[in-house]
Amino acid sequence: PAPLFLHHASTSGAGKSLLAQVIGAIADGGQEPIRLDRTEDEGEIGKRIFGILTSKRKYAYIDNQKAEIGGQLLEALATSRAYSDRALYTQKMFVATNETIWVITGNNVGYSPDMARRIVEIRIDNHGAVRDPAAFRHVPLVHWVQSHHAEIAGHICNVLQGWAAAGCPLGDQFPGSF
Repeated sequence: PAPLFLHHASTSGAGKSLLAQVIGAIADGGQEPIRLDRTEDEGEIGKRIFGILTSKRKYAYIDNQKAEIGGQLLEALATSRAYSDRALYTQKMFVATNETIWVITGNNVGYSPDMARRIVEIRIDNHGAVRDPAAFRHVPLVHWVQSHHAEIAGHICNVLQGWAAAGCPLGDQFPGSF
């Protein structure tokens, strides 16, 4: 299992969803990232999550979270290697391996005390400015990342090799139990 990643900012238009899409395109082999719109219906979100896990996709994001992050479903998602749910229209339970990186985006999103050790926060501060997507060097950015996935993955490997050559130095902050 891995922690959930939270991309949040104080304003809309800061680039939270775009960041989630770009990372997703890299993490999931250049595929279009899977986006879930948040719903307050735990049963429905559970079915969506189970569908993604059974598809073996490596990355998904829940976009535009409005309420506090918490609850048994997300807590289990962040700490369990396996996830079980009932198949639609049956009483049969199925189990899927949880190997997916999960990201949640939203504005001024809080989380329950139980989620604190299960979340890595990525706070975006754009100082109130909304960036014009046409201002990027590569437009549209996500499609460019998808088409240059192999090149980007090679650069990431070079960074990791440099980190390994430096003796794998650790930071001074560790999220929860991960």
